Amino acid sequence: MPPAEITSFADAYQNFLAGKPGMVLNGEGSWDPAASQGDATIFAALGGAALTYDYEPDGTTGYNGYAFPTSYSIRSAVDAPISYSFSMRHNGTAAAADGAAPTRA
Repeated sequence: MPPAEITSFADAYQNFLAGKPGMVLNGEGSWDPAASQGDATIFAALGGAALTYDYEPDGTTGYNGYAFPTSYSIRSAVDAPISYSFSMRHNGTAAAADGAAPTRA
């Protein structure tokens, strides 16, 4: 939700209330037709319930929460491996169920 403008005629500058925070996760990977792989899991969740995510760039510290898959695509070319990409929108609940934002663990 974008910020709401609350400027009055007496104000010298525009004033705003903060909007609702949001987050979009984008990712990509190598396509694997096995049913237990990430691409199959994300594709199966399109239009369904939120998925738990846990993003740890260094393998130990990162972010987690619940997100709805919003897009999924497969890219293939004659001279390249098959890959996929996806987008997910955070749904406002932490995976640890302790707040309304993604958590950092």
